[in-house]
Amino acid sequence: MRKKRVIIFDDEEMVLDFMAETLSYMDYEVLTFREPDVCPIYREDAGLCNNKKPCADIIITDMAMHGMRGIEMIQKQAQRECRLGTRNKAVMSGNFSDDDIRMIEELGCRMIQKPFKISELSEWLNECEQRIDLSKPVGIRRREPRHPVNMEIRFAVDSQNTAYSATVKNISSSGLCLETGYPLVERQTLYFNTGLANSCRAASVCWLYVRNDSSFTAGFSCL
Repeated sequence: MRKKRVIIFDDEEMVLDFMAETLSYMDYEVLTFREPDVCPIYREDAGLCNNKKPCADIIITDMAMHGMRGIEMIQKQAQRECRLGTRNKAVMSGNFSDDDIRMIEELGCRMIQKPFKISELSEWLNECEQRIDLSKPVGIRRREPRHPVNMEIRFAVDSQNTAYSATVKNISSSGLCLETGYPLVERQTLYFNTGLANSCRAASVCWLYVRNDSSFTAGFSCL
């Protein structure tokens, strides 16, 4: 049976690291992102969510992020029929306005006031777990855990000698996720000029998202 999966959105690296470590200790599979635009509903031309399964069992987002507030992301997800119900979603902030509170109550998600106690977070997670069916797969299958990093690297494309820059966001023994301004395409091969912890020297694009600023977030499988 698979692990419970939680996705965390926060533009502060320290918060992501803390949340990832805490929830991993609670036996969650944790995916972390600094910006909400990795979610397909973020794109302006996006229609209804075309995923047949939810991407996660739980989503936790910070309120203040680049490009879109956390509550607005959850609102758009609801409008575009995200497969994960809003009761298993939470918004974190140190300063909720009256309008924020009203919107959160209307959506049915959880409000987490910063700073919060781990016991309070754990209590809500236990409530969410009552609504999770681990016999059902999530939308993005992952065979192994990936570890959050924030590492600047250089890479080349195919057999070209020109080096481009990217930031590795997480890494596993057989793959990684990175952000770059270079225009990537699926199944493209990159050659890494920078040594990685998993000793990967070349990798192929498995999936990618195009951000509003035309940069790319992509997942890779090592070759």
